[in-house]
Amino acid sequence: MKILGGLMMLAAAARFGIPAFRNLRTSQRLAESGTQVEGRVVSVFRKVTRNSDSVVSRRTVTLIETIEFTTAEGRIVRGNPVLSDVGHTDRSGTSVVVYFDPAQPESFIAPLDELKVSPLRPVVLLLVAAIFVIWGLSWVFGMLG
Repeated sequence: MKILGGLMMLAAAARFGIPAFRNLRTSQRLAESGTQVEGRVVSVFRKVTRNSDSVVSRRTVTLIETIEFTTAEGRIVRGNPVLSDVGHTDRSGTSVVVYFDPAQPESFIAPLDELKVSPLRPVVLLLVAAIFVIWGLSWVFGMLG
């Protein structure tokens, strides 16, 4: 039974850690070597999710921006950033700095501070994943309880 619990912890670590690592690498790559242009936030969608268990009911609001910008070739790109750090800041109608991959303009970021995407969320998720890995391995190899 402990082995199954440990494997479930390792699966949870992969669920949190792999996307967090990819998001961190993508945002770093785009901020360091992406093409910088000015874009505009054309709309913001408020996604509301409700999580409830037998004790606590929570509501989470996530802002999903749609941003439009023009590449050097004149191509108009409209889409959602691959990673967002806006939190609850509604930037509807404002100009934003966009970093995009010229080979794949749909892959872009529009950081809140215009210089880089905050690594806080991916780093926290990586730390959670590391805790799950340690916990899961200790269960699998019988080091806990």
